[in-house]
Amino acid sequence: MPKFSGTPWVDPPSIENIPATVPAGDDQLLVSDRCDRCGAQAFVRAIWPNLRELLFCAHHGRKYAKKLRDDGADVIDQSWRLVDGETGPRDIYSMPDGV
Repeated sequence: MPKFSGTPWVDPPSIENIPATVPAGDDQLLVSDRCDRCGAQAFVRAIWPNLRELLFCAHHGRKYAKKLRDDGADVIDQSWRLVDGETGPRDIYSMPDGV
């Protein structure tokens, strides 16, 4: 997977330069998954049919979603996890009482 080098991209990198790294089975993004654009926590995964992937924060995921889909990627957006709600989405920065 491409690592953030500190140099901003104008557009997402070309699909030809992305290694095939998609794990089998689980699509849940982890806190350790980072945006390939800026290094923030990733909430959006773009997967191409050849199993190449890019990860994006919510901001960059929204910014590039149309281009990624036009390029043939399946875009999985988990940014709902940032929203507080009763059906599962919650504030990921809140701490349990007493901690």
